[in-house]
Amino acid sequence: IELRSDGIDRFAQLNDAIERDLGIDVVVAPSREEDFFGAAITDREFPVIFVESSQLRARALFTLAHELGHVLVQDGIHYSVDTDLAGKDDRERLANAFAASVLMPEAEVRGMLDSGGRTAQTVARMLIKFGVSFESLVYRLYNLRLIDEVSRRRLHEAGRGGLMGQMSQADQALAAQLISARNT
Repeated sequence: IELRSDGIDRFAQLNDAIERDLGIDVVVAPSREEDFFGAAITDREFPVIFVESSQLRARALFTLAHELGHVLVQDGIHYSVDTDLAGKDDRERLANAFAASVLMPEAEVRGMLDSGGRTAQTVARMLIKFGVSFESLVYRLYNLRLIDEVSRRRLHEAGRGGLMGQMSQADQALAAQLISARNT
């Protein structure tokens, strides 16, 4: 699956590609469960992905890709419910790694760092380009060994707000739209 990198639209792109190209049904709907983000039926005959619709768009995008990872692995578990995406076991870590690689391809991440430098502004532009959460991007940079533990901590300390100060007004407006966008 190849996604254009244009932020807000990426959820719809991935959703459409999963249904059209892979024949996997995707249900995006509200849930009555408070801690529910997503779930997957990984049965080969009837795979289905569920995504809770009221979560922030960046979180929903990662959830969708994460659940796709569960379906594609088809690890014998026929139903998987995610109340967090913390990667507490090997299955969850694999689904997280899959989601990160689909949403933030290594070549694109490296290309942006090579052209823009290792600056807060480049990281902020990545957030816009990939449409992911700040935390997802920081962990992707760390897992690709593009930043070390000290840099990871510094980015977390600066937070998303610290990055916003490094952006042009137009980029700040787009980032604010991405941050607050929901699926409902």
